[in-house]
Amino acid sequence: MNKSSCSFSTRLSRLILSGICLAPGLALAHPGHYHPPGEDDEFDAITTGFLHPLSGLDHLILALAVGWLAFSWKGGKARLPFSAFLISLVSGAFIGRGLNLGAGLEMALALTLIAAGAAFVTGKMGDAKIFASAISIAGLIHGFAHGSEAAANVPFISYTTGFTAGTAVLLGIGALLSFAVSKLEKPVISKIAGTGLLALGSISLIQAL
Repeated sequence: MNKSSCSFSTRLSRLILSGICLAPGLALAHPGHYHPPGEDDEFDAITTGFLHPLSGLDHLILALAVGWLAFSWKGGKARLPFSAFLISLVSGAFIGRGLNLGAGLEMALALTLIAAGAAFVTGKMGDAKIFASAISIAGLIHGFAHGSEAAANVPFISYTTGFTAGTAVLLGIGALLSFAVSKLEKPVISKIAGTGLLALGSISLIQAL
């Protein structure tokens, strides 16, 4: 293990631990602070947003997959797809706020899983910048879904901050999974993960049609 990989792994571990420690406090959300029923304040919105990526299997799996794939770019290149995904996620949320594309959005979400699965199975992701562009498209789609699913009475910026933080933690977990698998030197694990992604994406696509 080289020094840079160890340092990156350590930073990711700290990020994940911080998220885990933060989640219970957010869930409690300052008890005793009254606000009218049906109206969420900033703390509630952050909690809702933070947990939202866990509420849908497509969001959860895609974030883990992106973290896994991004980590495969060595020499600090992982920062580009990481950043591209999170920035596009936020952008997509603001674009999708209050909109509902119905089955069309479900199909788009399913296609992101299929694309990620194909990258796992083939092991081909092309140039780092091209990969980051593809990741950005996936981030826009999932961000759009997050924005469209936000309740009208939820403080949107706080909600967006929450699900961005939650997604960042999932990206970190995905990167750690990639790191662990790379040390096992068994590429078949990536193939199995990719096959699972393809199957899940295909099932989701069929259901959306």
